[in-house]
Amino acid sequence: MARMTQARWAAARALAEGMPVSLAMLADIAGLAETTVAKRASREGWASAQALDYASRIEGLAGRLIAEMEAIERSADGAGYDKGRIDAVAALTRALEKLGEFTQSGHHRREAARSTDADIADALRRLDERIVELAREYAAELVAGKPDAAPAASGS
Repeated sequence: MARMTQARWAAARALAEGMPVSLAMLADIAGLAETTVAKRASREGWASAQALDYASRIEGLAGRLIAEMEAIERSADGAGYDKGRIDAVAALTRALEKLGEFTQSGHHRREAARSTDADIADALRRLDERIVELAREYAAELVAGKPDAAPAASGS
C-alpha cells in the first residue's frame, strides 16, 4: 500500500471538501507523476482537467450558496430575513446557473452534436428510401399505363 504523504492527505481533504479537481491533485493521490495521469486521461478520454476543475468549482460554489441559505434561515430569529443577504444569494444563484450552462464540458456538447447528427442522418436516409419507393411505384403505374398516373394537364 502506498504511503500517505502530506501532499496526498492534502489532496484527499481538498476532494472531500469539494475543492476543484486537477490532474496534479489526482496524481498526488495516486502517487503518480502528473504527466502519467495526463497521458492516461487523454488516452481514455477523461474529461479535461479544466472541465473537471470548472465542474468542481461550480459544485463548491453551489455548496457554499446552500450553506449561506441555511445561515440566513438560522439567523432569521422571528424578526424577518436580511433582504440584502437574500438578494445576494439569489443573484449568485442565477450567476452560478449561467456559469453551469457556459462551462458545460465540450465532451457533452460534442456527444449531443454527434447524437443530433446521427438522428438527422437517419431521418434523411428514411426520407431518401421513401422517395425511391414512391418513384418506383409511380414508374410502375406509368409502365402499366394507368390513366391516373399520367401527369395532370396544365390549365391554359
